[in-house]
Amino acid sequence: MGPDTCIHFSDGRIDLETGEIIKDRPVLHNTKAIVEHKSWCDEYRVRTKTPVTSLPPENTGERKTETRSLSGAKKIAESCRFVAKDRGGYSTFLTLTLDEAARERVAEGATVQKEISRFFDALKKMWSRGWVEEFTHERKRKGHTYHETITHRGEAHGNAPFDYCWVVENPKNEAGEDNPHAHILMRWRVPFSDFPAWAQRIERLWGQGFAHLEKIKEPEKAGAYIPSPFFDVHTDILRSMNSNEPQKTNFSTPCRYKH
Repeated sequence: MGPDTCIHFSDGRIDLETGEIIKDRPVLHNTKAIVEHKSWCDEYRVRTKTPVTSLPPENTGERKTETRSLSGAKKIAESCRFVAKDRGGYSTFLTLTLDEAARERVAEGATVQKEISRFFDALKKMWSRGWVEEFTHERKRKGHTYHETITHRGEAHGNAPFDYCWVVENPKNEAGEDNPHAHILMRWRVPFSDFPAWAQRIERLWGQGFAHLEKIKEPEKAGAYIPSPFFDVHTDILRSMNSNEPQKTNFSTPCRYKH
């Protein structure tokens, strides 16, 4: 048997080679320190975990959110950092609005998350399997305008990861009514010639409101734009977690088609 590499105390020991804390007997309701390592950015995080001895009270009353939480802001900013560093960055900005029928369902108790979950399931299949869409282009030649319908085909990505992050907003409209909508960053880009047909296909896939798409000109800086459209607080935290300041020209001209 080799030498003892542990420091012993009353109810356990610490292994000096591994750093493991070994308890000789179970201790209930103890607080733990957890060390996490993010290999993609070579950062360490230390957090504590305290067991919950009783359930928190159920939520009651009107659902109301005035600002995004600090933890939510950090998660979205970190997502943008990871995708920018390891996968080239988010390349498309998508906004989904809800039509009257969908807004009524939300007002009656449904959540925007539930309404949008089916869309994400279908969007992932479209990413994996590819897509086909007919689109009627308006052309001009020698002073005359004519229309040409072309069948566009999108690439199938198979099992490649589909990266996205999203947040829901619910501001009041001019009539004082709730106006829920979702903002989504996606790592998905198509050739310029296919963009209108792709936008039309995604709006048709959504099927309960507008789908407003914009190409992000510099995907590696997508995270720096988050404070402006998404957040009205925590901008210092978000900017510190992104290497670039917000760019006013980060997005292309909007592209949306409704039929």
